[in-house]
Amino acid sequence: MEKCCLALAVGLLLVNKLDSTTTHSCAYPSRLPPTDFLKEEFFQNKLGLWIYYQEWKSTTTPKGIIILLHGYGEGLHRYNHIAKAFFDYHVFALDHQGFGRSEGDRAHVDMFEDYINDVQMLVEDIISPKYPDLPQYVMGQSMGGLIAIHSSLRLKFQGCILCCPAIEIPASSALVRAVGLVIDFVFPKAPLISFPALPSTSLLAAKEHAGFDPLNYNGKIKVHQGLELLKATKFAIEKADTFETPLFIIHGKNDLHASIKGSQLFIEKAASKDKCLLAVETQHEPLQEIRPIRNNIISHIRDWLEIRHCNISSQVHPRGAGR
Repeated sequence: MEKCCLALAVGLLLVNKLDSTTTHSCAYPSRLPPTDFLKEEFFQNKLGLWIYYQEWKSTTTPKGIIILLHGYGEGLHRYNHIAKAFFDYHVFALDHQGFGRSEGDRAHVDMFEDYINDVQMLVEDIISPKYPDLPQYVMGQSMGGLIAIHSSLRLKFQGCILCCPAIEIPASSALVRAVGLVIDFVFPKAPLISFPALPSTSLLAAKEHAGFDPLNYNGKIKVHQGLELLKATKFAIEKADTFETPLFIIHGKNDLHASIKGSQLFIEKAASKDKCLLAVETQHEPLQEIRPIRNNIISHIRDWLEIRHCNISSQVHPRGAGR
């Protein structure tokens, strides 16, 4: 038994060491961006990591700014079709640190707050100076929805749109809670549980492509990452009574990754006087659904945005500055 425990400990230690291909310690402020010709597509965050972002400019007079936040394991490249659907808005998106083209340990973050810091830097250092007079809306999918909630508690957006936000996550989270704190003390980057191989969209091609896309992370959820996600969900519920941003949540009734119960609880507790929950007949990724379903979801979002646009078009638009 002792030999088995020792072997497990050594194995986890090796995984923890080998998994740190891009660590915070190798990033420092004077380091050049990944490549000169891509310099304008990266910004350097507080940790010294280069964060990849993209802008899709409006093809007409812009009604505002939409900031897209992707979910766990993916990158902004999976939302190119969504950004183009909002052709009358300037759309921005970033790859969260550790995902997509951004630097950082793959699928690992020291503090969930690091994600929020990156969103704040994108807003305050890049978007607001460039477009000071346009209203800003944040839209997040799954973990990105959770980041959007936290970001809205810190920044002043004119609206927050959540697609299947990861507020209540699967029963496997019990395992993370049970053994995570012990393992986290020694092996924070040890892979603990597999991301649930559950249906997320009826568009099977999208799910299959995500499996071999080199920009996606398909490994196990790491100990510390899992604990940070759990703490972030708890914080979101605890602070819901201070959430005043106009809120629109779209959640699949058949979501097996993040239960709709989390969205129901959050919107019930949210202090916002302008809030709506739309339950749809989808799974976890309504924005990656077959075209008819996806277009219907986009239409609901556009209608919601249009109402807010009409309400604030004659007013002075506050910026995404800290409260």
